[in-house]
Amino acid sequence: MKQNKYEQIKRKTIEPLDNFSHAYLFVINENIDSEKIIYDFIKGILTQNESEEDRKKIISSIDDKTFTEIKEIKADGMWIKKEQMISLKNEFKTKALNSKKRIYIIREADKLNEYSANSILKFLEEPEENIIAILTTNNLGGVLNTIVSRCQVITLPKTNVESMSLEEKLYFLFKNLITKEEYFKNNYGVNFIKNTMNFVLKLEEKKEKMICFSKKYFHNNFKTREEAEVCFQLMILIYKDVFNYNINKTVKNFKDFENDLSKISEKNSKDSLISKIKILLEKKELIKNNISVNLLIDSLIFEFEGVKL
Repeated sequence: MKQNKYEQIKRKTIEPLDNFSHAYLFVINENIDSEKIIYDFIKGILTQNESEEDRKKIISSIDDKTFTEIKEIKADGMWIKKEQMISLKNEFKTKALNSKKRIYIIREADKLNEYSANSILKFLEEPEENIIAILTTNNLGGVLNTIVSRCQVITLPKTNVESMSLEEKLYFLFKNLITKEEYFKNNYGVNFIKNTMNFVLKLEEKKEKMICFSKKYFHNNFKTREEAEVCFQLMILIYKDVFNYNINKTVKNFKDFENDLSKISEKNSKDSLISKIKILLEKKELIKNNISVNLLIDSLIFEFEGVKL
């Protein structure tokens, strides 16, 4: 069934494109198949008009991550920097070795600041032959209009996370953070979930006093913005399970943590749980907008106790 859904998305978003443009902006929309869709799209571009033998070679080298004509740019800290764009343009002045076409991927194009955006604009405005841009974002409103206007925008349908099993949800949450191999290595995923649950328990126990313990229970465990975002997503799932537990409905995700869910439920009414879920949803969106994680955690602690900062 999942494969059928993927093929359906692919037909609606990619296959109708008869002629390839020089620049595309993929609005990821938190689609679980986004990476596969984008790379299938790239394979289509790079193998267009190639012989069957060369097509197989290109696809195989892309899958093996040995294909040299695809370059990726990601944010260095909070922003994609001008120096990264200059380095990309200099690299693309050299001759392609493995393909007639070259592709550069700019992840989270909403993190292009004014300087890096201006540096890449000429690349988009005056595209060199056989160089194609693929930009991605989960926040179309955060991408500069001057960039959006120069790209063909492809919006992917949002994945229905609620319909997934817990295993699928966890892979979905961690997919942009680590590989599946890293997820299982040294119980990374399991420990991440335990640390998140422990933070929630301490938050419920200490209330506003948690402001003195946030470094120990949050910042020491979730050190990057990406990890903080996954933690917030997990907390949303935890409080949804607590709400279900509170109203005697089936716990969907954290059945192995029912004792912990019970402790959280005892400290909350239905209304307070709904309020906390809303607060977490708001904070999770703010993380994407480069708001300070320290400030977000401080405001979360106080807003859980009804104090609006």
